[in-house]
Amino acid sequence: TIPRSVTEISEIAFDYYDELNNPLRLDLMLKVYEDSYAHQYAVINDFRFELIEDEIVKGDADFDGEITVIDALRALRIAAWLDVPGEKALDSCDVDGNGLVDVLDALMILRVAAKLAEPDSLNPRDPKRLMSISVSEAPVKTSYYEGEELDVSGGEITLYYDDASFMPIAMTASMVSGFNNSIVGTQMLIVTYGGKTASFNVIVNNKPPLRMYVTTLPKTTYEVGEELDVSGGVITLYYSGNTTETVALTADMVSGFDSSSAGTWPLTVTYGGMTSEYYVTVMEPAPSDKVIVTVETVEAAPGAREVEVRIMVSATPKWNGIITHITFDPAALTYKGYKKNPVLNNELGAGEPIMLEVGGYYIEDGIVAVALSSAKEEGNAYEYIVALKFDVASGVSGLQDINVSVDGLIDDYANHLPFTTVNGGIIVA
Repeated sequence: TIPRSVTEISEIAFDYYDELNNPLRLDLMLKVYEDSYAHQYAVINDFRFELIEDEIVKGDADFDGEITVIDALRALRIAAWLDVPGEKALDSCDVDGNGLVDVLDALMILRVAAKLAEPDSLNPRDPKRLMSISVSEAPVKTSYYEGEELDVSGGEITLYYDDASFMPIAMTASMVSGFNNSIVGTQMLIVTYGGKTASFNVIVNNKPPLRMYVTTLPKTTYEVGEELDVSGGVITLYYSGNTTETVALTADMVSGFDSSSAGTWPLTVTYGGMTSEYYVTVMEPAPSDKVIVTVETVEAAPGAREVEVRIMVSATPKWNGIITHITFDPAALTYKGYKKNPVLNNELGAGEPIMLEVGGYYIEDGIVAVALSSAKEEGNAYEYIVALKFDVASGVSGLQDINVSVDGLIDDYANHLPFTTVNGGIIVA
């Protein structure tokens, strides 16, 4: 055992020489006091050692084996709450055994230091009883990541005695139990002192990822005006220890999307304070490849027995002709012919004239076939309107069905399919 008071040890203090005068080291187990010079010597010189606890000597507040004025000053600082003592310092300075350190303790230690009293005079009287403790200051660190060690720095507990006195002391790791750095969540830790307990809470969080990437891309090609679509997107989080976690991409993670104009843009993905990017391309809408046929009905003036069925063809691609069939009830309606909307003979859109030819004829009772054709080049959409005239039979009233169907393009361009047809009807008063 090397006393704490030892402050110097030679480098060869534990060496010896063999018969050939070669230096050898004794294989010793050094018993040293924690944080003493001998403790440091054993660590630096790679000696086996065993830590031993300081014997608590009443009045020896700095544990140097002597009672001096410095010990009295330490007790006075503790009494004035200028120093928060550990358990050993509290026991050493409480020389009258009343459970707390006050001015009287400091005075008694000073008398021994000044040789005005014997060390034996620092014998405690019957101690008062500890009733309870509380955590008066939680440690500075109460939030941990998985794997981190407990740190109670800054923690303080207060001791409460049966005479209504109390004493704050520093919290030490040896007082605390219940901490598990491998279990994520809130944990209640127990502080034990003198057979009494108190508690405080800490939280253990998932260890933070080191980096994050978008590993499965969502939709990356859009037309102008389309909404953001992140379905199917996946981000991957990479942790230490080569572990990963996948998370579905959501719209609230993504910023920077703008489909108001064509171009290629970076989108930023943010998750857990980390960011990654992926790119999307916004394009002008592709020309439609549909020929759309719709129908509406217009009643004649009140009292007249005549109605119109207007056929409208809206087409973007180039087309040379389209055939429609109009089916009706010949007992209620009589086909009287057709007319072209005058606006179709004017210039529209890009300023090119519409050249529209219409053919109408009976196939059989109740069916009219109309062939529409145009030399219009593809690239712009226009509506071509033809009005079919019908007389209404006497006594007919209520809803009369008018069904329009599309048989196909005259030149049978397959890439111009499909067609959209809207069936309508007329109401006869």
